[in-house]
Amino acid sequence: MRIQEALLILRRLFLAMADKFVYSNCIGAFLFSESYELMDKALFSDAIAANKKLENNEWTDEEKKLIGKEKVLFLGFKNEKLGNVTFTNDLKKLEAVSKLLENESKISQTIISIAKQKVKDSVQDDELVIQAASSIQELDKSVNMLTKRLREWYGLQNPELAASIEDNARFVKELLEGSQSSEMGAELKSEDENQIKELANNVVKLLELRENYEKYLEKRMKDVCPNILAVAGALIGAKILAAAGSLKRLAVLPASTVQLLGAEKSMFNFLRKKSKKMPRFGILHEHKLIASAPEKRKGKTARLLADKISIAARIDYFKGKFVGDKLLKEIEEKLK
Repeated sequence: MRIQEALLILRRLFLAMADKFVYSNCIGAFLFSESYELMDKALFSDAIAANKKLENNEWTDEEKKLIGKEKVLFLGFKNEKLGNVTFTNDLKKLEAVSKLLENESKISQTIISIAKQKVKDSVQDDELVIQAASSIQELDKSVNMLTKRLREWYGLQNPELAASIEDNARFVKELLEGSQSSEMGAELKSEDENQIKELANNVVKLLELRENYEKYLEKRMKDVCPNILAVAGALIGAKILAAAGSLKRLAVLPASTVQLLGAEKSMFNFLRKKSKKMPRFGILHEHKLIASAPEKRKGKTARLLADKISIAARIDYFKGKFVGDKLLKEIEEKLK
């Protein structure tokens, strides 16, 4: 208790002796006298870099240079303590110097530059992956919806083809090639056939666009999260990333949560007792290992996958080495 009292007395003595104080804002550091007279200033040579240091409570070179060896008060707080500086949050001084500096011509310009940089910095690579995955999902919805309409429309002329081919891409290809004749169905005018083929050509363009997006997605994931790509695959990995919200968030989620990403609605119904069956997995049900697993082993497979994806996410977030092939092999070994 005596030590604390002594330190408090020393601080008060320092405050009484110090007749200068330093204040920093977005454009630089300023040295004031006790009577609020501007004695000196050091403007930041790189305002954006300097402001990043200010946000992290770090000293800038300009602040250190301005202070030098003088015994001063500093309006604010820093992580590192300098021997000749005492920190203070004197509101009276803060208000006074803020008013004195509010007309500095560079302030508004610097604030705009900092804001622009923050917008640039806010766009992370994992967001590009999420947007690409979302685009592919939207394209899938559009292709499915348009192909359904195409089947019904073309089915008026050739119901056998519309019913015999389930794969959308193959169905559209057969339609455009006109390789199958029909023994039943209506005779359509050339004008009607042209409209059907126009729709089919647009579906082909969407399928080509989807293929391009999938190639782009795989390329981006190799750069951003190669381990997730190796374990989950491009589209499933990106969907899991999108469901988590970001790579950072996915890296901190427990494996049990990763396992159920995408099954939120089913889990909600289970908790509300609208469903008697608790979901075992969400997006992961699309993974080839789960799809090919016997019903009794699907749950175990999902747990193993979620565990390795969780590990892969942490490695990718902290820019670790590539071990994705090893993680996938470990899953396959345990499933034998």
